Amino acid sequence: MIVAKAVLLVLVFFSVDSALTTLVNVALRKPTKQVNQWNENSYLATDGNYDPRYKRGSCTNTNPTDSKTWWIVDLLQTYNIHTLRIQNRIEYRNRLQDFYIYVSVSNPLAALTNGSSFPGELCLYYPVALPAGQIQELNCSSSDQIRGRYVYVWKEKFNVLSLCEFEVLVPVFDEGRFASGFLLYPGNKSSSTPIHRTVEKSMNQVSCLLTCVKASMPWREATHFQVNKHSGVCECIQFSDFSQGNLSLSSDEDFDVYEITDVFRSDQ
Repeated sequence: MIVAKAVLLVLVFFSVDSALTTLVNVALRKPTKQVNQWNENSYLATDGNYDPRYKRGSCTNTNPTDSKTWWIVDLLQTYNIHTLRIQNRIEYRNRLQDFYIYVSVSNPLAALTNGSSFPGELCLYYPVALPAGQIQELNCSSSDQIRGRYVYVWKEKFNVLSLCEFEVLVPVFDEGRFASGFLLYPGNKSSSTPIHRTVEKSMNQVSCLLTCVKASMPWREATHFQVNKHSGVCECIQFSDFSQGNLSLSSDEDFDVYEITDVFRSDQ
């Protein structure tokens, strides 16, 4: 059995040439789940396709037989959340009405599946149908931002839920930030397909961390990285709570696997 060893090993300061002026959709291409996998299409709400016609394969749709309906996106790290943008479909627009949106630091999947509670903080309640085929910008009811990693939509009445696109907008990284990496699995290698790979003879755990953070900006897609201590291979990996086990670890003394922790500003 492979046991995780969480040891803070690297802390990197870096600068980004972007000012804190632009809102970025951090939900783009992030992992999703819904109450049922009607045609396994929950991911269509974060795929970047803004076609509002369901028959063209760009919108989610849940099973009409469910008593309560929900959809979740895992942002893969925590953010301060206030602004959302949601696109409704052209036909059957009332499938996106009378819904609640919550933001949670912890994974709400088990609680929603059991119907026991609603983890996190209520962002907003929207009683009427969103305009057909249009993108609507919504803000959380509270004037303060809500910190969380998971954003989910929940419905009780008229239970079919359909989303064509769901965006979570946060300010882009500003200049001067820190990033930290924890050594989780020394002497192990993941067979997961990397989202970014580079090979440099001088590569080490610090430079690999920096490479993966910068390569996946502004959406912060990389959650882990692995580095070969001899060949200079650096691979950036995305891992979600929705698919536990997909790190697919095997013993390899040349590699170490790290987790990328929250990237934060130097003045925070």
